[in-house]
Formats: sequence, structure tokens, C-alpha cells
Amino acid sequence: MWIQHHPLCYLYMKIRIDNLASDATEDDLRMLFELFGAVAAVTIDQRRRWGQIDMPSKAAAREAIEGLNGQNLKGFDMAVE
Repeated sequence: MWIQHHPLCYLYMKIRIDNLASDATEDDLRMLFELFGAVAAVTIDQRRRWGQIDMPSKAAAREAIEGLNGQNLKGFDMAVE
């Protein structure tokens, strides 16, 4: 099976965030990750309590992962990878 990807999808580093509070919002995550650099997209699956951040800069994404992994957001320690 052939899967066609959008040409820009390879320009962003995708970061997964697990163990989110059920009331965490896309704005909450965007504000946190923008401390490290530009954020292209934010997605949250409230039911499964995880999210995804797309960042255009791989260096900024790596800094965000190191800086936010294990940090508390609304009573839950995020697992950022």
C-alpha cells in the first residue's frame, strides 16, 4: 500500500505528550512549547489523555522535550518524547 505524505510533513518534528490532565487544552500546550520556539500545530486526544506538538525547529523541539518531560501540568506529570 502506498501512502502519500504532504511534502511539508517532513519539515516538522512531532512531539508526543502522554499523561495529560483531562482538562488540558491546546492553548495550554501551545503556551508551554512556545517558550522553546515556534509551534506549527497542536492536537489533543482528551479521551486518551495524550497530545502531539509539531515544531518546525528540531533544535527547539529537542530543548522542549528536555525541558518539559516530567513537568507538571494541571496536576499531572507529562511524559514528553
